[in-house]
Amino acid sequence: MARRFLYVAVVVCVATFAYSPMAFAQDNSNGQLVISIKAYETADEGPQQKVLAEPTLVTIPGRPFSYNTGGTLKTKTGDEDLSIGTRVTGTLTRTRTGTVQVALKVSIGDSVSQDDDPETDMVKTEIIDIRTIVKMGEVKRLKWSASRWCEVRVDSVK
Repeated sequence: MARRFLYVAVVVCVATFAYSPMAFAQDNSNGQLVISIKAYETADEGPQQKVLAEPTLVTIPGRPFSYNTGGTLKTKTGDEDLSIGTRVTGTLTRTRTGTVQVALKVSIGDSVSQDDDPETDMVKTEIIDIRTIVKMGEVKRLKWSASRWCEVRVDSVK
């Protein structure tokens, strides 16, 4: 009798946990997500578009992620190096409606030539801070200037 009661109690507990909405939400909220970011620029002489950056990252919702490509530019003055390239940091959070809240910071640093002043090093860095909601599997286009924009897409890892 005691053995049968223990067996029934274990089955009920396992079934309650396995099929409870809370257990499903916890399992679903920890699934990995893929974020694809494409930054573009149009050329001055026409509709040609140039890809500035195209990172694709796999992350866990609620945890910070980062991406860094490029490096540093050693200065002629011996001071602190200047950062060049693309840096992306952010977090993704699933919402109750099935969308994803995106907190994203994209930095694109390019060396600026100083032909008339060889003793000067210069880097122009554009920083775009984005807070938005994205529907899973859909591309969201975000324009930050007349000639530059980015596209963000979030998908589940299958």
